[in-house]
Amino acid sequence: MRTETMAALRAQVAVLERGSSAGPVPSRLPLGIPELDARLPGQGLALGAMHELFAGGPAAGHGAAPALFAAAALARRTGPVLWIAARCDFYPPALARVGLDPARLVFVRTRRGALRAMEEGLRHPGLTGVVCEHEGRLDLVASRRLQLAAEATDVLGFTLRRSPRFDDPALRAPSAAATRWRIASVPSPPPLPHAPDVPGLGRPLWRLELLRYRVAPVESDVPERAVLAIPPLAPSDGRGWTTPWPRPARLLPWPEPVDAVGLLPDHLPRVFTWRRVRRRVMRADGPERITGEWWRRSSERVAVRDYWAVEDENGCRFWLFRQGDGLDPATGGLAWFLHGFF
Repeated sequence: MRTETMAALRAQVAVLERGSSAGPVPSRLPLGIPELDARLPGQGLALGAMHELFAGGPAAGHGAAPALFAAAALARRTGPVLWIAARCDFYPPALARVGLDPARLVFVRTRRGALRAMEEGLRHPGLTGVVCEHEGRLDLVASRRLQLAAEATDVLGFTLRRSPRFDDPALRAPSAAATRWRIASVPSPPPLPHAPDVPGLGRPLWRLELLRYRVAPVESDVPERAVLAIPPLAPSDGRGWTTPWPRPARLLPWPEPVDAVGLLPDHLPRVFTWRRVRRRVMRADGPERITGEWWRRSSERVAVRDYWAVEDENGCRFWLFRQGDGLDPATGGLAWFLHGFF
């Protein structure tokens, strides 16, 4: 009863803060990458919200990759963009390379008034987006003011955090941002795939890490679909987490193939090899059968996964599954996968 009362009170506070009796669901901006959009609350970046970005590693000082990420997201919308920065190292022509026309920008250079300017911009319904390059601490109160300002409109806000220290604790301090991202550059592929020794720069690549969000249960038996990312301050809907079966503490983002040996149709695997390490199964529980969700796509109409919780000779426990029921080829190709760790 106390948990339900607290959830109801949080929902009421969220409604009052938004100034609406209905608490409208924010619109979303898909990024156009299905694997990435699937990990975001509502399948895209929330509009009418503030998102934090900072660079990983030594690039935290200049933050070039987060700036391009913000520009690429804003290029998917139309309308003017307010860009706020304290330094004069901003170079608009680079944004055109990711699709954002520099002619859409309204540039403001300020040091002490950056957050105040961002708050005013987020409240302006004529803007498409606001980017604020911020150095120093961003406390919970200031970030909450920015989040509330964004919720009053449909503006997409980015706070681009910059710091001379890549391990600056201020970059990880609590905030009210809808999401927090760490974006780092990774080695690019060769410019000519068929001639890797030819010098030159390939297409730039980034590693995106979604560091901050909350999770909520989803009514799905498919493990990777049973959890939904939601904004940190989103009200609870009162649903709980219940399952009659043990679940791993760590779930891989995508199941990884393993070489396993097991008798068909329903015997446990005796040995399996994952990442070149061979493991002998000493104990196991299963199978737990999980079927596909036919209403999502036709290929899942008869799809089957048989899951096993197994323990190796060292006491380490793994969550394995086999595609298919072992009898009907239409249910799966009988390949084995590792999906999690207990």
